[in-house]
Amino acid sequence: TISDWTRITGTFTPTPGANQYQLRIQATPNEGDLQISTARLIIKQNQATKTRIYIPLSSTSITATSSEIDGFIDETSAQTYQELSSSSVYQRNTSVFSQINEFNAWELESIVATTNGARGRVALFNQSVGRFVARTEGQINSINPVVVKSVFDEGETEFGATNENNFYQVTVRCEQNCTTGKIRLYKAGLWVNLNSLTKGEVYYRTANGNQTMASLIDMTSRSRVVAADFSNPLGLFQVAAKKIGSTDGQITLLKNGSQETGSAGASAISTPLVISTTSKGHYRSSTFAIPADETYITDIAVTADTIQAVDSFLVIRFNK
Repeated sequence: TISDWTRITGTFTPTPGANQYQLRIQATPNEGDLQISTARLIIKQNQATKTRIYIPLSSTSITATSSEIDGFIDETSAQTYQELSSSSVYQRNTSVFSQINEFNAWELESIVATTNGARGRVALFNQSVGRFVARTEGQINSINPVVVKSVFDEGETEFGATNENNFYQVTVRCEQNCTTGKIRLYKAGLWVNLNSLTKGEVYYRTANGNQTMASLIDMTSRSRVVAADFSNPLGLFQVAAKKIGSTDGQITLLKNGSQETGSAGASAISTPLVISTTSKGHYRSSTFAIPADETYITDIAVTADTIQAVDSFLVIRFNK
């Protein structure tokens, strides 16, 4: 019996070819007997010459639900693209990657749905210039959650060399039946395809979304990183967050040894990130060395007012 958030793992052999995987749990006597806060599929590659890296674009602080349809993290009837509270922030920096495919290099992947006959679109939005990336737009017209994929080339308008260091978020908008219906977002991420693999960065989520008026240690998305799994790894701590009020707060990445539950013995591995903006900001620490084998959790420190932390990640940079 597990009474606190605990990291558990298992291994399996994937079916050859392209497949979609969905997490399911065994039935329990009562709704809510078993709750899952985070699930991830980790693939290890040896002597790889190419790879496909996933950049998360969403997070949530919603409570667990047993309904697939009710598991949305954002919904809107707005007919223009607006910032979503659940959207993570991606800062384009292709210098951290080895050779990016010239064609079909990127893919926006979203899980979306509609209500009451609404129709809409999902897209990657360039917050720095205030325009969406046209080739990423996908249509939404299903009342059940569906995967929408938009493949686009490196160098697309609003997502090219002139847009280095621009900030991006996923967003949705309604087009039809918006008075009674809404567009729902369940999950979103950005894929990048790399060739001649020599370097890159991967994301390990260390906390889900939080809006807190009290300090807490978030253990809902504990990650484990083994340094030997990477070539010359360096770590960075990244969050998307804002303060609600006038007082700054701090978010810190904690290492927690081999523990899979609780926070006893946890200590900071990076300098605290000071959340100083009232609009959603993208914060990153300087790089730090990755210990041999540790689990990681997130410490959110509030002195007054409220911090809204959309997400937090341990970002691992590797270089052959």
